[in-house]
Amino acid sequence: MLYLISRPFAFIGVKHPTLRPFLRFAPLVLAAVFTFVYWILPVRPSLTGDGSLSHHMITVFAILPGFFIAALAAVSTFNRPEIDEVMPDPAPELKLRTGEHESFVPMTARMFTTHLFSYLTSISFFSVLFFVFADLLSPSVSHWAGLVSDLFWRDLLVEALALIYFFCVIWLAAKIVLTTLIGLYFLAERIHRPSA
Repeated sequence: MLYLISRPFAFIGVKHPTLRPFLRFAPLVLAAVFTFVYWILPVRPSLTGDGSLSHHMITVFAILPGFFIAALAAVSTFNRPEIDEVMPDPAPELKLRTGEHESFVPMTARMFTTHLFSYLTSISFFSVLFFVFADLLSPSVSHWAGLVSDLFWRDLLVEALALIYFFCVIWLAAKIVLTTLIGLYFLAERIHRPSA
């Protein structure tokens, strides 16, 4: 059951030397840089509520799952035999289960792109839920932070929560944007020359 539910996120486990720095480290670096910029801003944008960062993220990311599902459907039904060939060395590998046995298998271009767009659909959907819940819980979090009697610790807590939330938002956005760029590259160019 857990294996079945986790499969939309299987793209995280793809092994390939080029993807690891691009999809794992680059979002962290971008999130750290943008969080530092946010921290030093003299007038910071609001994180929750009307006209806030969360509001804009919900508006943008709410339309993405439909786009990614359409791309997933297109790749799944794309009628070109070459995309079902194993990708050139070093081919990306993904752990798949057959019965009770799990092993890494080299991926075809179709496998790679379908897993990629399945992952993007899932992460963008859950990102929207994350932004919505953050927006809804913000008044309660502010109330709980206000219960801290010492002004220094209260301000420190509010500052830490704001920076952590901003970091998470940028990290999610960077993961989605960078992974989308990989998907667009494969749809626009790489899928047409799978033997290159």
